[in-house]
Amino acid sequence: MHRKNTDDEEDKVIGPTNEADTEQDALTESSDSHPKNSHGIKLLTVGLTLVLLYVVVIAVVLHEFIPVPAGVSIALAATAAAITLLVGMYRDILSATPWPRQIPVTLGIVLAVLSIVTVVGLVPLADQETSTSTQHASSPITSSSQDPYISQVGQPVPTPLVEPSIPVTPNHPCPAPGTTERREPDVEICVVYWCMAPIKTASGDGSITTSQVKVRPKIENNSTQPLDLSISTPSAMRLLVSFEGEYRWDPPSLTANAGDRVVRVIWEGKTFWAVPPNVPHDASVIYLPDGSATYDGFVTSWNANYIEPGGAMSKPLRLGVDGRAVQEGNLVFQVPSDLGVTIVGLAVISRGAQPQVLAVSKSYTWPEQSNLNDF
Repeated sequence: MHRKNTDDEEDKVIGPTNEADTEQDALTESSDSHPKNSHGIKLLTVGLTLVLLYVVVIAVVLHEFIPVPAGVSIALAATAAAITLLVGMYRDILSATPWPRQIPVTLGIVLAVLSIVTVVGLVPLADQETSTSTQHASSPITSSSQDPYISQVGQPVPTPLVEPSIPVTPNHPCPAPGTTERREPDVEICVVYWCMAPIKTASGDGSITTSQVKVRPKIENNSTQPLDLSISTPSAMRLLVSFEGEYRWDPPSLTANAGDRVVRVIWEGKTFWAVPPNVPHDASVIYLPDGSATYDGFVTSWNANYIEPGGAMSKPLRLGVDGRAVQEGNLVFQVPSDLGVTIVGLAVISRGAQPQVLAVSKSYTWPEQSNLNDF
């Protein structure tokens, strides 16, 4: 093989004076015909190995001992590895003497050995981190059986922390007498089922001025006194509504004749209208144009009077022999639908001359509406 570089050819003819030396030079020239290409491939292989080792080692070290995200650790590791590789290739490829070519290879071997030793040393730390992650994954806080860190709505939630436990020790006395405080509100109320619809007119259409709100609550008495939940005049159960001005209440006939009325109450520093429920079974039969009969609205089915301390008023949903929901524990309120009234919540108030709000189930905490015949 002949080189076009005359300087290299002159270098190769200086020194040998016999046939054996000439033959040896030819072999040397043949084996070193493309020194930069062959060495570049070797260096590239070593360099890629270094990149992988750097990424593993530096990422693990940074993530373990410095509070940075794993992605940042990997990016820093890849940058360090790339810089090292480029410096090594620059020094090696542009070097004209043989001895510097061995420096990156030797350095690579040393770093490879150190990287392996470092990885082996970090295995216990990685195992410890994996064990902690497993404990987090088994936390009962999560709700998805597919992925413990995906909520029911499909959005990622923060990794649950391990809650501190209470150690059991012999020197752990209870607090001094008289320091215990009650931590429950006197009255708790929530809405289990509800719906809202306009009352029906004789034409079969819904009224554009009056609607009804049907609710089934659950109420607990945490106080030390009996809780009055009667809806006889004046009713303890009220629908709180927000409306500026004189409130228009247009109840059905039996409710209007019972004598109860809408009153103003103050709750959380604001004034609201408190609407009493319709009296039980106050609905009228109407005949539609096709001759069929129906009711013009919902009916209240409420028989609660007092619940004792620690007691509750709750009517679970159950079906009758006809397969329909039993109407019990329901309250129906008549509200105007053409005034821009907004529902604030369902309240329990005291039955006196100056009624006080005892508890409120805020409307934004209510569940989705149910079908009017399902409860």
